[in-house]
Amino acid sequence: MRRLLLILLVLSVLALPVLLVINRGGPLTRPQVALVEITGFLADAASDSVWDGTSTSARDVVNHLRTAQESPRYAAVILRINSPGGSPAAAQEIYDAVRRTREAGKPVVVSMGDSALSAAYYAAAAADSIVANPSTVTGSIGAVVEFILFGDLLERYGITAEIIASGPYKDVGNPFRPLEPREREWLEGLVNEVLDQFVADVAAGRGMDVEAVRRLADGRAFTGRQALELGLVDHLGGLEQAVAVAAELAGLEGRPAVVPLRKPRSFYDRLLGAAASSLGRALAGPIAARLLVDGAAGQGPSGLPVDLLGTAPWRFRLR
Repeated sequence: MRRLLLILLVLSVLALPVLLVINRGGPLTRPQVALVEITGFLADAASDSVWDGTSTSARDVVNHLRTAQESPRYAAVILRINSPGGSPAAAQEIYDAVRRTREAGKPVVVSMGDSALSAAYYAAAAADSIVANPSTVTGSIGAVVEFILFGDLLERYGITAEIIASGPYKDVGNPFRPLEPREREWLEGLVNEVLDQFVADVAAGRGMDVEAVRRLADGRAFTGRQALELGLVDHLGGLEQAVAVAAELAGLEGRPAVVPLRKPRSFYDRLLGAAASSLGRALAGPIAARLLVDGAAGQGPSGLPVDLLGTAPWRFRLR
């Protein structure tokens, strides 16, 4: 009996590689395409918060692209994007990583989901080919800097603030006072500089004339069908169409295996994420109800104006 169990154990170990191959849908020699995903706000570091929403780390995306670039097992890369925009610096890092992957001989194809706006489109523009659904919302080429002002609110409650700055521009965006004309002019210059970089990189990535891109760079979003007519995307279709395009560019026959590249999350991270989501859902109902009731009178909780709630301090965003 003991010998029989030992034989069964040895056979199980020997059969494990075969079972893994069957589970993956084909032999180990089957051509593979790496799938890298961008979901939610595009930022330097990832986040999965019930308050801030989901974001994708540019560092993670760059690392995944490097893995696909250096590994001989991947013939091409599909960058699946579903994002409303985000940080211009994060977009530029991914744009450069996509360009390096292409230079290494690995085609990169973008597959757009519901949206690929602003910073997300910036990152996508470096790809060999872009596939969008007809109803995908994309484009929105532009930059914005935003901040809140609540000096009048503090004055209403008898609260004052003192700021000591080392230079005339050090406290630009100070929420306790309005912008001065020289500060507004300086910020407009920064926004236009980021926009110029955005336009130039889209033109280079897409092989378009800079002025043609600039005419589209007024913040407008387009459907996938409109973007195709404007030259911002190359094909209409979903993920399967993107797989077919990637296979064609890589010179592969048949449908390749699509292998997602994802950063593994520890059990501790998943547990904390589940707890935070549960807590957020438990609190969101009462908070939303309060906002709705107070909003009818034009104010949020504690007298805060509704249009100030949830607004971030000033920062550059591509959205």
